[in-house]
Amino acid sequence: MVEEDKLAHDIYTKLYEKWGLKIFRNIENNESIHLNAVRLLLKKYNIPDPTKDEGIGDFKNPELQELYNKLIEEGMKSEIDALKVGALIEETNIR
Repeated sequence: MVEEDKLAHDIYTKLYEKWGLKIFRNIENNESIHLNAVRLLLKKYNIPDPTKDEGIGDFKNPELQELYNKLIEEGMKSEIDALKVGALIEETNIR
């Protein structure tokens, strides 16, 4: 769960850096809140945090790394593609 929240956070961070759309900054901030909440639970229950020393876009889980790379590549093509990536992330979270 923490890696999935980090994936969303990192993608929104990069999309905001590239396109400067305020929606990406807003969602990035919300993802930071989610990420920190999950990290607090990990700490509370003495569960190792697989994201502890990972930088933006770095994941121990190879499937999440591949997904991050794919979504970033897609989101860097255009603002419309970036918005589609964001919509995909949110639809996936809802499901």
